Amino acid sequence: MKKIYIFLLVFGLFSYCKIYSQVRYFFTLSNQNARPLALGGAFFSAEDDIASINYNPGALFMYPINRGMKFTIFLNPVLPPVVIRNHENFGYRDTFRTGDVVDSFKYFVKAIMYTNKSVILGVLFNEESFYNVESSDKLFEPKNFLNNNYNTLLLNIKLAKRLSFGINSHIISRATPDGKVERKKWGTSYGVFMTPAKNYTVGITYFDLPNEFSGYRKRMERIGDETINAGISYKFYKSTTFFFDIRNLNEEEETPERELHFGLENNHLKHIALRVGFYHAKKDEYGGEREVYSFGLGLVNFNSFCKIDNRFAHKNYILNYSTVIESFQNENIIWHFLSLNLRI
Repeated sequence: MKKIYIFLLVFGLFSYCKIYSQVRYFFTLSNQNARPLALGGAFFSAEDDIASINYNPGALFMYPINRGMKFTIFLNPVLPPVVIRNHENFGYRDTFRTGDVVDSFKYFVKAIMYTNKSVILGVLFNEESFYNVESSDKLFEPKNFLNNNYNTLLLNIKLAKRLSFGINSHIISRATPDGKVERKKWGTSYGVFMTPAKNYTVGITYFDLPNEFSGYRKRMERIGDETINAGISYKFYKSTTFFFDIRNLNEEEETPERELHFGLENNHLKHIALRVGFYHAKKDEYGGEREVYSFGLGLVNFNSFCKIDNRFAHKNYILNYSTVIESFQNENIIWHFLSLNLRI
């Protein structure tokens, strides 16, 4: 176990030493990308709750003890204060009135989930997208937030003890650089999640994105339109899991843009998870080939504050943070991601 900790710390320090760029982006208002991107995006075989919705809807798993119908509400305490402080960016009047303050608390709800023995239904609100990233160059910056996000509807069905299938549909809002809404479009993704052996999980996904917005998952998540992707995870020791993903399995071009993504997570400590990730990004419209390093933390396991029948099957960290470093030839671009969730 000590060797695992040493590796994670050395990798994190190595990644930190590469942070010398002045180009930084912050996605800290309302997103579930902190854990997935800390693992290098290798998340198709990762069992999680709402963080799984936009990666593999089949990998969503919540309560191991099922006692009938249950509603769960996830709360985002970050966004409402930002809305109140920057109300003009959210369509409110210059003078922020009492009624507007009350109305702004609709941004407090991040997701609503319904679960029973074999089905999960839910909706995920206000997920930040990577279009117009220039408007995210400051911490808790809300500029154009409403016009660069997406909302997701989810259906997850447990087909067998070790097999689940999921489908989601998301409506995407995109703004032009001047802040005007360009249009809204629907996209769909499908996922299968399997547990073939005790310490192994496998995930397979397919993404069908709208043609006009086919690149909105490509910038950091490296997810393309009409692509099949696969992942496998292996848990060794008792608390360390290795994740491996392959992007674009069905690519048919002469030089297929398949990418290998790697992640490692250790959650031996009760309230702390350590994560690192890596992948080599192919040349694309965002720049040349580059190495991408990531590291992150999960803090405060919410299960510790719940009764047994309200605990999730996995560790449910309240705060997740990650730093992602794109290492280009002449510069580094640094991305910061924060997910802060409570649930009732």
